[in-house]
Amino acid sequence: MASVSVVVTDDRDRVLQSMKPTVALYAGGMGAKEVNFHKEVFARMGYEAQVETIQDLYLAGKKDEAIAAVPDEMVGDVCLVGTAERIRDEVSMWEEAGVTAIVVGARDVAEMRRVAEAILG
Repeated sequence: MASVSVVVTDDRDRVLQSMKPTVALYAGGMGAKEVNFHKEVFARMGYEAQVETIQDLYLAGKKDEAIAAVPDEMVGDVCLVGTAERIRDEVSMWEEAGVTAIVVGARDVAEMRRVAEAILG
């Protein structure tokens, strides 16, 4: 089971940019420098050098620079963002990786319907 942000949009780049502050916080500002579960997950995903930089910047109080150091791909690897077709394609990759259920939050019923339609088709 994975908790994932899902945003159905035609403007993927804008949404990925808007998610970077949260990703920077988790990768760089959560926990202690030596023990940050989220940073470790990103490192195992292949972003070890990036999360070292993000954490160093974040902990030095350079949050804007830490946010700017978050690659779009890193955000895209932990969120489902894009057109309904793209989200369906990416959901199938999550299934192949062993995810059998996702927890999705929504601001309202209409948003939840869009997400459900994107995922389920």
